[in-house]
Amino acid sequence: MAIESGERGEHTPPVERRRHPRQRLPAVNLSLPATYNAEVLDISSGGALISTPGHVVKGQRGQLRALLEREPFSAIVEVLRVEPGTHGGTDTRNHVGLSFVSLDDNSRKTLNRFVKAKAR
Repeated sequence: MAIESGERGEHTPPVERRRHPRQRLPAVNLSLPATYNAEVLDISSGGALISTPGHVVKGQRGQLRALLEREPFSAIVEVLRVEPGTHGGTDTRNHVGLSFVSLDDNSRKTLNRFVKAKAR
């Protein structure tokens, strides 16, 4: 997305508002009142954006479990936003923004190593 500025039509790059670098991750499990398979679209030390067919609601809390570079990762998460995602045939997925509310020391270390390694 470009923003025009000035009278000459100069383009200014968008401002990055994220506080933490993002990385992509394969399949994970999200446990709220039910357990859903999900795909992590990006993950950072502060949260994740996932794609899931599950019905989730802003404010819900649950657990996200995954393997990061073959290391177990688990976090208590809170749903910050839910937006329509992809639609294919009968499969409808939502994009769900999650914030990490609580991580144990091992999961925090695993996540930080994963994010730093992928940022290189």
